[in-house]
Amino acid sequence: MLPTSPLRKKEDVIKSIKKCIEKNLDSVWTISKVDSKFHPFKIMKLQKEKLTHFLKSGKKVFRRQQLSETFIRNGNAYVVKSSYLKRTKNIISKNTESLLVHGNQISIDTIDDINFAKKFL
Repeated sequence: MLPTSPLRKKEDVIKSIKKCIEKNLDSVWTISKVDSKFHPFKIMKLQKEKLTHFLKSGKKVFRRQQLSETFIRNGNAYVVKSSYLKRTKNIISKNTESLLVHGNQISIDTIDDINFAKKFL
């Protein structure tokens, strides 16, 4: 668990631990759904004042309905079996699953993130 995720709920951490144990997983990460406005196919980059799609596939997307759901790790919980971590030095494997977390989430990386988090705390 990261101290930069102050909006995490104890229940989500407990659910992550239970899921890891009950399904005999190497790890479980908490995730949040990405708003379709921020879908990777809609991301743009600016190079030398030229605007282009970040992913070439984005050129083919014109409607929100064409987009698949995407998710982002939110840092609320990373549950990793110690035996797996010691053996591989990794926190993700083919035997990693996620726990979808609903509600307001924030990962504090900037001063703006801190100010945003203050509104909820």
